Amino acid sequence: MCQQIPALSVAAMWRVNKMADDIDRAGERIDAEMTARLRALPTFNIPSLLNCQDCGEEIPSKRRAIGAVTRCVDCQNNFEGRR
Repeated sequence: MCQQIPALSVAAMWRVNKMADDIDRAGERIDAEMTARLRALPTFNIPSLLNCQDCGEEIPSKRRAIGAVTRCVDCQNNFEGRR
């Protein structure tokens, strides 16, 4: 025998829909805030070097895309005293 699932009342359906709307609005607010924060980040108009100024190794293109990069990751970490 199959059990029937009780139907939701109108009030319960309203609460479920309201919760989904609240979650959608929160997601939209988070997206808007993240976009605003990313736009506020500094941009560098200075081109990056192709090779690290310390070791001479090639700087990866994704790192160079940041702009104003002069060292590879390892040399930058050494320069900042992280190692």
